[in-house]
Amino acid sequence: MTTVFIISAPSGSGKSTLVGRLLREDKNLLFSVSYTTRAARGQERDGESYHFISREQFEAALSLLPVLPPNEAVKLLCDRAALLASSIAALEGHLVEMKSKTLGELAEPNQQLPEPWLRQKFPELFVVEGEYRLALMNAELNFINDLVRRITQDGWGPVGMWREMQAHCEREFQRESKAAQTDTQTA
Repeated sequence: MTTVFIISAPSGSGKSTLVGRLLREDKNLLFSVSYTTRAARGQERDGESYHFISREQFEAALSLLPVLPPNEAVKLLCDRAALLASSIAALEGHLVEMKSKTLGELAEPNQQLPEPWLRQKFPELFVVEGEYRLALMNAELNFINDLVRRITQDGWGPVGMWREMQAHCEREFQRESKAAQTDTQTA
């Protein structure tokens, strides 16, 4: 079984220096490049320091669910669903507002529009992009809600195996930790 070391500390505390030295001294160690949604800083390069991705890409990383305990995966999915529901409500409100206004109400104070246009409703043609985005967000929310339902139902096949794999990994970790403690105490 592989041992994973996590080096975590505040910014500027010397993590990179420590990791660099460990990698130079022990050729059996490998460095795992993390993913982040922040912009690169200084000399950081994509694929070396971090994999720099968009928030949308990060949130769409459903393929990572199997490495999380089921309850943690459900919590993350529910958090995503709550964010989506909030964004959907805001976009729906904006679309309703736009569709209810006349061109005269939406025009800038110094903008001159022909008189007949001033009383005309805002053409729905100009909100098609927002409606499309809303449809995609609703589809994602429906997918997430369905996935949460399937994960939390006892009858959904992979969840039992998923929990067993997580429990097995935890037991192995505990066994290896005990063995390492025993080795350290006898040395």
